[in-house]
Amino acid sequence: MSSKDNNSDSGIGLVVLGSIVFALLLLYFSTGQFTEDFVSVAWLIPVFPIVTFGLIILFGMYDPRRGGSFALFGVGLSSVFSMAVVYEVLFHDSLHGGFIESTRTWFGGETYSFEFGTYIDSLAAILLLVVG
Repeated sequence: MSSKDNNSDSGIGLVVLGSIVFALLLLYFSTGQFTEDFVSVAWLIPVFPIVTFGLIILFGMYDPRRGGSFALFGVGLSSVFSMAVVYEVLFHDSLHGGFIESTRTWFGGETYSFEFGTYIDSLAAILLLVVG
């Protein structure tokens, strides 16, 4: 293993650690210092990979890992938010056996609107652990 590989491995570790710390800070402030339910910010889980895709397309050629750092950062953010939602749903039983469904309009015109929705129940929370 060359010294270049060791530097690359430590760089990946820093990206992962940075994404986890940033995600925890973002989660802290987006839930009002943890006073709101984590389920209320579940809509952000798919937003991070979408934004990361755009960053990879625009700035991936400038990254030494060809966009891999951006991808790790986006997946780290989504994973932390997924684990927070799972913790809230399964351990605090915030849904009480029910579900939460929310819909947001991302953009629209006079005759159309593009809506994005989230549906969180116990099964969806477990799938967030598997996928996210």
